[in-house]
Amino acid sequence: MFLQPLVENALRHGIGRKAQGGRLEMRSWREASDLLVSVQDSGPGFPSYSRTPMEEGIGLSNTRSRLQHLHPGKHQIKVHQCPGGGAVVTLRIPFRTVVPTQIPSDEAIDI
Repeated sequence: MFLQPLVENALRHGIGRKAQGGRLEMRSWREASDLLVSVQDSGPGFPSYSRTPMEEGIGLSNTRSRLQHLHPGKHQIKVHQCPGGGAVVTLRIPFRTVVPTQIPSDEAIDI
């Protein structure tokens, strides 16, 4: 659920502001014991006249709260302006491997 608000922001505040549309890229990779996920858009980016820190909206604020709850003190959110325009949000969370559980054969369901 942490990706949905980031993608929505990239669409609404990024490429949605361009008449000709744009590009949205999502990437994920493992770095040491962390998982990194980035959402990047080719929109106009942040206003160049802004001299104050970016105001955080509901989507980014909710994502930050969710990650704090799931990974207290072990997560990072970085928001950057892209050199050619657009914005990128990168999340860093601990990497975890999930082992799938198997349903015992006497509880298996045929569909």
